[in-house]
Amino acid sequence: MKKILTTWKLLLAMLLAVTAPLEASANEMYGNTSSEYAIKVGDFGYFFYKSYDVPGQTLTNVCTMVLYDGYTETAVLPDTAEFQGVKFPVVGIDWRFREDNHVKCCKQLVLPATLVVIEQGAFNDIDQITHLTFQDGPNPIYCYDCGSRHIRYGAFTYMDGLQEVYLGRELAWDYS
Repeated sequence: MKKILTTWKLLLAMLLAVTAPLEASANEMYGNTSSEYAIKVGDFGYFFYKSYDVPGQTLTNVCTMVLYDGYTETAVLPDTAEFQGVKFPVVGIDWRFREDNHVKCCKQLVLPATLVVIEQGAFNDIDQITHLTFQDGPNPIYCYDCGSRHIRYGAFTYMDGLQEVYLGRELAWDYS
């Protein structure tokens, strides 16, 4: 029995050694590496990344917004967030953003010029938002609009209250 257990542990260790670096090399995080817990800075929660893949490049020392915990009707999402004394550009809106109930009190969202990725379902079914403003920026914003293991809907699906969108730059859709 002891030999079987040792063999099992060895096989498990080999499997982890093969798969772990592949996952961590693309999006290695700072702080709590559990994707379930955001790091709060003011009214917002973030994931801070050592590296973050976007189409055609890998960004370093950036963050994605996971939640809004304020109660204002107009939320201006910051273009940077500070973590361990360093300012990180906010480059993405995580798919979990829509899950926070506080977002549902917002009527207007102003998205930063540093934004380059909006994950699938990030604004899905947030009917209270009437105005979205994408600040002018040099880079296109990539919107992931197909189903995945996280959500089956696109970045902006079922935003029934949306009345106005200001788009200061190109949106690039990824249907893959």
